[in-house]
Amino acid sequence: MNFILPESVCLADARDLAELERTPTIRPIEDITTIVLHQMSCKNLKRGIDRWKHIECHWVVELEDEKAYLMHDLDKRLWHAHRFNGRSVGIEVEGYYLGVEDNPRTFWRPKEEPGRMPMTLTAGMRAAIVAAIGATVDMVAAAGGKIEYIGAHRQSYGNKRSDPGEAIWQVALLCQKALGLKEAPTLLRGRPIPESWDARNKGVEY
Repeated sequence: MNFILPESVCLADARDLAELERTPTIRPIEDITTIVLHQMSCKNLKRGIDRWKHIECHWVVELEDEKAYLMHDLDKRLWHAHRFNGRSVGIEVEGYYLGVEDNPRTFWRPKEEPGRMPMTLTAGMRAAIVAAIGATVDMVAAAGGKIEYIGAHRQSYGNKRSDPGEAIWQVALLCQKALGLKEAPTLLRGRPIPESWDARNKGVEY
């Protein structure tokens, strides 16, 4: 399907550069109902978008130039969010962020990087995430489908507790209000959105 990327200073098309290591299946447009947000928990190290050409996600929001790159057509089923894969478009946000802001105990630090410190989500990154979410909603609608939900990776796989983290989820909340999206249902073995991310979810622990 020919998905036309809307014009925006926050968006760029990298579909010609992408090289998936396995061939994806193509989904009917009516099956695509959900956007799933991720934090990468890694940085590009100034290698450009070429570093992400093998990534199994539809979008990459890159830190260096604060743009959202469309890596793959939205009707491709990619392996990015466990049991959300069949219905979702994935957006990966470069960097590593706290699970809960102001709580260092919620920061995932790999053993090989004991000195890693959490990053702050910049205004430019927030704008790029908003642009990618809006473009996804518009492109799916133009193809005859409808995005209804926005979700977090933790909702489909509980081990991804801090994915995408509070700062990124706050962008999702803004888009819920602006675009009329609903919080995605939490799947079996997933963790629901905690109260620390969304005050409406009273009593839900991180």
